[in-house]
Amino acid sequence: KLTQGQKIRVKLLSLPPTCLKKKFSLTKPLLLESIDQIYKELINMAKNNLPVSNQMLCCFVYEHYLKRFGFKNVAEEKFLQLLVSCYHWKTATPKISCFCQFMQMSSGRYSPSNLGWYITVLETLESKTNSSNGPTFDVVSSPTIPYSRVIECARHLLEEKLTPIKWTEVQKNLDAICGIDASTNPRHAMVPTEKFMIFMLDQYEELKDRTKEQILDLFGVIDVDQSNFIELDEFLSFSKLIESDLSVSEEELKTLFFRFAQQIAIGSDNSDEVVDGITFENFVALCFERQMFTTPKQLEFLRITSHEECEEKATALSVDWERKKSDLLDQVDGLNVDTFKLQGHIDNIDSEISSPNPNKKGIWFAYRLVEDEIRRVSVDQVIDECIPTRLHGLVDFVQNLEKTHHAFL
Repeated sequence: KLTQGQKIRVKLLSLPPTCLKKKFSLTKPLLLESIDQIYKELINMAKNNLPVSNQMLCCFVYEHYLKRFGFKNVAEEKFLQLLVSCYHWKTATPKISCFCQFMQMSSGRYSPSNLGWYITVLETLESKTNSSNGPTFDVVSSPTIPYSRVIECARHLLEEKLTPIKWTEVQKNLDAICGIDASTNPRHAMVPTEKFMIFMLDQYEELKDRTKEQILDLFGVIDVDQSNFIELDEFLSFSKLIESDLSVSEEELKTLFFRFAQQIAIGSDNSDEVVDGITFENFVALCFERQMFTTPKQLEFLRITSHEECEEKATALSVDWERKKSDLLDQVDGLNVDTFKLQGHIDNIDSEISSPNPNKKGIWFAYRLVEDEIRRVSVDQVIDECIPTRLHGLVDFVQNLEKTHHAFL
């Protein structure tokens, strides 16, 4: 289902280019000013711990204009003017180009899923810039930023995600982009804001590509029904098992899910049924930004020390699969909960083992997931069954104690 903002954008892009006349467009300075206002609003949301959605910036902008101007016809007029301006100025500056890609007004290297990272970088720059004793900067609108604050921001967001060697390489690349060399005093150097933002977006893309390699097999295992997106219950159950040490509540996990989820139509083309789901691209962004499902955590969950060992275990499982499968199905039948997801995992293992080129890491992931989930549900079930019995025994004990006490008196 399209929101009003999306409908307007889709209709506008379907018009012949001759209809998008430049006389209806904002001037370049006014467009940049409008973009800055939108980014500042998103930064304020991030500061107040309100999730900045990685999807559909145009929806947010349309709602932003509705709140700002109060009247639907005025908001739509301003929104249309912004879209036409994006169309005409989309290659004018790197900032406008990125904004147009986030708005899906033009194609390019950066997708709407980059928006959350872009706002995080701006927010971090602002906090690092204005937390020191130096002059206050309007980071969003300022054409340049002090080099020292740029390095602080990059270190805060990238260093822990990189090896020491890679971090040193990133610093050298950043110095080259910023024009810092042996003859330059970094204390007085100013870095072009747009150059730094593009550099951070490129780093984000590179790190996402690495994350893709780490979680490629993981996504297929979490997506039990093979729908090509992860639903809320799939995300919650998997997070609780692999991220068992994650110090967030179920409500916080749900908030995280909806920040990266989008509404996806299911069924026939004429169906109005939609579900909230996380696509693979957004799952990569989630894993990267929150450092979830990292390689060390995966190895710990799989109870292995290397991916080679994973292949060995998957091969051994395949040889003895029929017996293991029978044991798992017997255990699942004994559970007093909805076992649809567990049955789905077992079916997927069965299908993958019988395929010509089985995904061995995926097989072992799914098997460990089924084992851990059966164990967790079984423990909860035993506790649920034992507590009423023990409470009943405690009540009997107290009543007998009262009788004994009265008899003694």
